[in-house]
Amino acid sequence: QTLGALPYMIESFLHVVTETCFWEDKTHLTEKIFKPIVAKQPFVLIGCANNLDYLKSYGFKTFDKFWDESYDSIADPVARLQSVVKIVHDICNMNNKELHNLLLEMSDILEHNYNWFYSQAFIDTCWQELTDNLQSAIAQLPPRISAKTLSQLSLYNSLRNKSA
Repeated sequence: QTLGALPYMIESFLHVVTETCFWEDKTHLTEKIFKPIVAKQPFVLIGCANNLDYLKSYGFKTFDKFWDESYDSIADPVARLQSVVKIVHDICNMNNKELHNLLLEMSDILEHNYNWFYSQAFIDTCWQELTDNLQSAIAQLPPRISAKTLSQLSLYNSLRNKSA
């Protein structure tokens, strides 16, 4: 027996990712988007505008070949959600054979995303972004706090180097 909805997720064709931020005007992704990637499932993203583009900037591929992903660029949250609902509705109206064939056509994207997520290159990208963001935050601190924070950053870097 498993906790949560894992059995239902595995049996599902489409993962509807509901990100933490939706109404805001920012790009923000959490661990939620990586669940379907690890499960090798197609997904639609209910999040802030331009989050699919943000995900692509990390090297991931999405499903614009198979459905209209212009929803990602819709600034109005309600209109964006309505566009995602249309995609989900269209997929729900497909029969099992159509879904199976679609899944076969998507296999290169699903494999790419899975492999990229577990790649050292993606891990390095995430570590570099974290390091850059920490250094940027430290640079904005008052000098007295900054010295202490810099020593903590040194500890962080030494831990990072040990895990690599």
